[in-house]
Parts: sequence; structure tokens; C-alpha cells
Amino acid sequence: MKKNDSIFRLVDNYYAAGTCMQGRVGVFFAALLTTVLLSSFASSEIVYSGVIAEIDDEIIAFELAENNTLTLVTSNGTVKHGIWQGNTFSESWRVDLNITTLEAAVSNDGSFVAIAAGSLGVKIINLSTGLVFQEILINVDAKLIAWDRSNDLWIGGPLDATEFRLSEGQFQSTGTLSSQHGIALRVIDFLIDGRIVTGGQDKKIKISNPSGQELVFGPYPGYPTSMLVTDSNYLLIGLSTGALYKVNLETNADSFVQIPDRETPSNIAMNNTGSIRVGTLSGGFHLLSFENLSTEQSFDIGQEVIHSWQDISNRVFVTTVFSNKYSVHLFDVDRDGDGVGDLSDIFPDNAEEWSDTDGDGVGDNADDFPNDGTESKDSDMDGVGDNSDQFPTNSSESVDSDGDGIGDNADIFPDNSDQWYDQDSDGFGDNSDGENGDDCPQTNGFSNVDRLGCPDSDFDGWSDSGDAFPIDRTQTTDIDGDGYGDNSEGIRPDSCIEESGTSTKAWVITSDSLGQLAYTEQVYYGCLDSDNDGWADEGDDLPQNPAEYRDSDGDGVGFFSDYNDEDKTIQTEKDHCEFYLNITTEICEAWRSEEYQTYVAQKTMENKEPLPYFLWNKSQSDATETESEIMQHIKDFAIIGGAIFIVLFILILGAAGLSQKRKKKKLINRFGVPFDPTKSIAQEALEGEAGISGFGGIEGQEHWDDEVQPMDLSDEKQHLTDEDILAAGH
Repeated sequence: MKKNDSIFRLVDNYYAAGTCMQGRVGVFFAALLTTVLLSSFASSEIVYSGVIAEIDDEIIAFELAENNTLTLVTSNGTVKHGIWQGNTFSESWRVDLNITTLEAAVSNDGSFVAIAAGSLGVKIINLSTGLVFQEILINVDAKLIAWDRSNDLWIGGPLDATEFRLSEGQFQSTGTLSSQHGIALRVIDFLIDGRIVTGGQDKKIKISNPSGQELVFGPYPGYPTSMLVTDSNYLLIGLSTGALYKVNLETNADSFVQIPDRETPSNIAMNNTGSIRVGTLSGGFHLLSFENLSTEQSFDIGQEVIHSWQDISNRVFVTTVFSNKYSVHLFDVDRDGDGVGDLSDIFPDNAEEWSDTDGDGVGDNADDFPNDGTESKDSDMDGVGDNSDQFPTNSSESVDSDGDGIGDNADIFPDNSDQWYDQDSDGFGDNSDGENGDDCPQTNGFSNVDRLGCPDSDFDGWSDSGDAFPIDRTQTTDIDGDGYGDNSEGIRPDSCIEESGTSTKAWVITSDSLGQLAYTEQVYYGCLDSDNDGWADEGDDLPQNPAEYRDSDGDGVGFFSDYNDEDKTIQTEKDHCEFYLNITTEICEAWRSEEYQTYVAQKTMENKEPLPYFLWNKSQSDATETESEIMQHIKDFAIIGGAIFIVLFILILGAAGLSQKRKKKKLINRFGVPFDPTKSIAQEALEGEAGISGFGGIEGQEHWDDEVQPMDLSDEKQHLTDEDILAAGH
């Protein structure tokens, strides 16, 4: 079996029915327009047609045999085998090996699938029975699997590969080894003559020759990541550096080219037309000229390319893997060069057309109505097909829905044969005798209750002329004419519809959340309000008093004036203080003080602001305290002054006596007359002896050294004003 045949069958079945696989493998298909195989084309151009199948598993092997048997091997060692027929995949059996699978391959005759599992060796499954046919252990890890043209199995280890041949019901080693590499074995292929070709991470390609010397190519700039032996005896080598080498195995001459963007080749294959297909690890897919290795076409798939095949119609199929999802992509040939693959092109030989969406036989590009199978031409280009256009030559009209002879585009009322014009554009026809005739045909309006088509400022349906509240859509009528609407659900509803009034609220008894009755304020528009205080008379305890509306105790004094509106006996603050004598607040003390009330009355008569009680009371206490302090100061000064006076008096007497002795002595020395203390100065003067011995007074000023200021012992007080007291309080 050749791989291009297997993938061809898969896609042929896919396009035939658009199917999906059962079980864990889900394959999703796009629509296909033909299943007939096309003959080979001279053109080598291909176009990308998208993903045609997806499998939700990390697939290691994907093989569809000529007899429509499909074999899938996943990375966790699950082998699925079944029949692909019609539009379904019928799974015949599966084997869950539960091993890590490194590589798997189906024999060319379709009898076996071999699975490389590293240190666990190789598992061989018989595809006819679904049973493990054989397990092969080698001395090293099994990494690569390849079947040669004779269906011999080659198991690749770390450095070389060993040949196993089916003999006596078992695969047995023939002892034949491939050439050995210095570093890891990477790729295996076979020449036309059966010799094995290997490539290793030592950057060399080796051709084994059991009967002679091996042939070695390299070392190359990078190690081989993919390799292909062509039917024309050329060797194509893809390197890790992104280079592609072409080696002539007859002359050993080589040439190379760098893959676009230096992408690492992961798969190399030949086209039927002679081009080289190169898939890369980074998702690039390129067609190169075999002759000179020049790039013919490049595509970016965006997913690692695993394999590629081409069918007999030159269609190319590429398998990729990304995030554990295995996808099959189609690259179709494009015979007419319009950029659409022939399998998708309804008109493969017409470069102007490729699709016929509505299936009317006219290509979408020429079809004026590509999505309508009943229409294809529009003579007047008005967007309506000629088959449906009632005015096929009038681009302004196409339909006359009401049959009045006026096309719907010109007919303002296309579904009303009674109306067709609307001068004021309000939606009501000018024909007042017809259906929905306009009552105000010259004035735009939208009223629809009392009159049609007249101004309706509040959009409540009533015309402004018939609406008592033209700018309030919640009200329309006002029976009593008091400015409050009759609609109890509207804005500012009238609580007394048939009685004109100006009230806006009422004081009413209601039940609270606990079921207790209590007075509350409620909106109450349009009822009688005798005192014009806004409170309706029926909800106003004092309907003749505009300053009051509530009198809870019924004493005739309103809530705002009554000190206690719950007690008839108490109407003022004074009443409260005189009734409750146990209350000793400052306010009550003020009311109980006759002196303070007299003071307040006096200040009121003088048009002056009286002091608050606590300041007035403080001023009285301060005045009493000041008088006591002054009297105490006077007493203290009197005691101290008296003591000073006595001391001074004694000192003066002593000085006077001493002075008298001195004077007497001087007189005796001067006049020889002894001092007679019994004579006064006056007497001596009469006797002609004045000044000799007289007594009384102080001689000269020598004994009056200091002038003593008189003491102010007056009882005059300094009186403070209320303003001084207030200032001191602050």
C-alpha cells in the first residue's frame, strides 16, 4: 500500500458524505460539491482549501489501506482498527497497550502494525485478529520503525537499526545491521535496490552495503530531520538548520537550498508533477522545484507537519499535529487559476466563477441574487428580481401592497388603500374620510384618543385642545377646575374631584407598622383649605389658623405654639415649670424667680435684650461678693493705719521732748531765764517774754521729713453694666 492511496480514500469518502468517526476519534467535514475524480492536470499550482478532518488524539500512525481499513495508533499505545465505508467509521476492535508509543508503522501488505515503545521493545499487532502477534526485545531502546520493500521489519535503536524477517510464524533477527552512527539514529529509508539508508545526529548519512564498504555523506551543517529516496535515485535530506540537500546517488554530486525562514523540515515527499513537498516543524508547507530547488509556492499552516500525500488528481493532503489534535488539510489544484481549488469550484474551467450558492446555475459573480434560487436578474437594479418586481422597469418602485396603483415607495400608507399622502408627516392620512384620517392635516400631531393627528404635547393620546393638562401625560380632565387632575393614579391627583380647593396635604390618622394609630402627613390635593395654609380643612385641626394645623390635645393652641400639645393644662413653658416643681432646670428656675422676671420686664420696657438667667444670677452673686471684699479691705487698712499712727505719734512726742530740753538750755544760756512750762506763748507775749518758754507746735520743719497723703476711706462702690458682665462672661 502507498500512503497517497490511503489518504485519497479517506478524503474521497469525506467529500462523498461529510461524515464523522465514532468513538473518541471525531472527524469533521466541510461540504464538497463533487466526488468524481478528476484527471491529472498539467498545472502544478495548488490552493489551500482548509482542514477537512480532525482527530482528537495525539496520533502516531494514521494508515488507510486500499480495502478501506483504517488503522490508528495513539501516543498512549491505543490501536484502533475498523472499516471506513460510506459516511461512517465502524470500529472493529481496539487494543489498549497502555504504553508510551514513540513510532508506529503498518507493513506494506497491511498485515501488521509494529509499535516502538523504547525500553519495552516492539509490539507487533496482527491487524486481522486484533491480537498481539509478537513482542520483540532488543538490547537497546526501540526508537524507530520501518518496513522495507520486502516487508522486512527494521527496528532502530540509539545508533543503528536491526533487520527482522518473518520466518516460521515469528519475526526473527537476520543479524543484518545498518551502518552505525556516532550519535543518535534519526531517520531511515530504503534505496530502490533494497539497501538501507540512515541518518544520525552525527550529521552524517550512511548507506549500508552488506557485501562491501558503506557509503557516507557528510558531515552536514546540521543533523537530518527528514529524508526521502526518490524513484529517480536521488536522496533528499532535510537538516535541522533549515537546509534541503539533493544528492545524486549515481554521481554523489549534491546541491542545497535554504528553506524559507530557515524552517526545519519534518517531512519530504515528491509531487506527481515533479515538485518537492517540504513540511516543517513550525507549520510551513512549501513546493520546491526538483530541478533547481527554487521555491514555487509557500503556505503557513501554523501546525507541525507530519506527512503529506498526493492523489491521482494532484490534490495534496497534509497531516499536522497541534495540542494533541491530529488534522488533515487539503491543498487542491486550481485548473482555471481563479484561486479556488477544483474540488470547491463549481465552475472549474471558468476563471470568473467558482460558486453557485443558490444552485440556480448562474455563478454568484454574475447572479444579481446569489442567495436566491428564484432570482438571477434585476433589470432596473432596484434590488428586486425581475420575477418578483411589480414595476420591473421602474427602479423607484417594485411593490404595491394595497393595490391602489401607487407603489409602496411613494405610498405613505402602502397597506391602506384609503390613504397614500400625509402632508404633516404625523402618520395619519390626509383623507379625513378614510381609515385613520387626520383631524389636523396641516399640523403635525400624534393624538389618537379624542382626535387623530393633532398636537399632543404630553403624548398621552389626547389632543392639547381636549386635554386639561396638555403637558402632563398622567392627567387629562379636571371636573372642578381647581388645577388638579381627576386621575387618582396620575401626578398631583385631586382628592376632592367634585369640590374645588387649594389644599396640598392633610393631617390624618393612619396605622403604623405595629398596628398603632398615629397622625401622619399625606398628600391631599384639591380640597377646601379655608386658611390657605396648604392643609385641607378636613385634615386641619385649626382650619381658620394659617400658622397651625395640628392640635393634639384639643386645647385650641396649635402644635407649634403649644409647649405640650399632649396636655391641655400645659400650653406654655411657664405652665410646664410651675406644674412640675421637681424640675430644676435653669429655664424653670428663671420662670420661678420673681426678681429675674422683674428684671426681664424692665429690660423689655427699655427695649434691651435681658441677660440669660445664668448670667444675671452670676452678676447678682458677684455684686454681693464685691461689697464684702471692700469692707474687709477697709478694716484691714484701719488696723494697719492705726498702728502706724501710734508709732509715729510716740516718735513725734519723743522728738518734741528732746527739742524742748535743747531749747530750754539754749534760752538759759542766752537769756538766763529758766524755762517755765506753766506759761504759754500767749502769756509770755503779754508779759514781754514771748518765745522763751512757751509750749505748743513744732519749731521749724526739721521734724516733718515726709508728707503723708490722706487715706481715701470713702464707701463709694464701682457699679458694672450688663454689657460689662456679658463681656466678662465671655
